[in-house]
Amino acid sequence: LVTLVPPAVLAGGHGVPVCQTVQRAGEFVVTWPRAYHAGFSHGWNVGEAVNFGTADWVPMGRAALNDYQHGVGKRDSIFS
Repeated sequence: LVTLVPPAVLAGGHGVPVCQTVQRAGEFVVTWPRAYHAGFSHGWNVGEAVNFGTADWVPMGRAALNDYQHGVGKRDSIFS
């Protein structure tokens, strides 16, 4: 189940930093570890996403794995 919250609610009512961008052809958008992101497509397009991480992201990945395995956020583990 996915729930989207309007950015104005997050920023205005809860003090969560919110930013937006428009991605054009040939551009990349990098989302940092532990950041939430969502997208919306306007019109006809072909979308592609690639997940990658540098070596200094490994500790954050391990922390995320631990969170998933122990049900933090009430989500079942997606890893065995």
